[in-house]
Amino acid sequence: MQNIFSNFLIYRRLILCYYISRKIWSLGGIFLNTVWYAPGEDYPLSREIREEVFVREQEYPIELEFDEADENCWHLVLTDNEKAVATARLLKLSEGVFKPGRIAVLKEYRGKNIGAELLTLIIEKAKEMGAKELHIGAQTYAVGFYEKFGFKTTGEEYMDEHIPHIDMIAYL
Repeated sequence: MQNIFSNFLIYRRLILCYYISRKIWSLGGIFLNTVWYAPGEDYPLSREIREEVFVREQEYPIELEFDEADENCWHLVLTDNEKAVATARLLKLSEGVFKPGRIAVLKEYRGKNIGAELLTLIIEKAKEMGAKELHIGAQTYAVGFYEKFGFKTTGEEYMDEHIPHIDMIAYL
């Protein structure tokens, strides 16, 4: 399995897919690599995590989890050695306005500040692309997490399927 994954990464680099890798030190004591998938690219590692977290754990319908916006997003995956452990996507809504979303960390990696590292990298990418503001549809249990990054709630709580959400915005 390790060799297959290594060959996959080499192949990804050869086709100039905007694969970017760097070592990050998580406060949880784990070395992580970043994998970026550019808009229009397939994002298999991200898909695996989203299916595990949103579809299996949270019972969100798979037909709603993956949408047409995925084709226009940057997808970020954090890997621990060769295992994909966290993912997020970044969508440009308009000039200077971006939407981070589908932020997920595998259960066994939660509580290690990997989510914070993931969101930090997404915000850095948005800034590189000229973001002035970020909009997010946060699950209500995660509002405190996003507030630490400067997000403020806007509007009223709403249901996205069976999961309560609230819109949030951050100005950069």
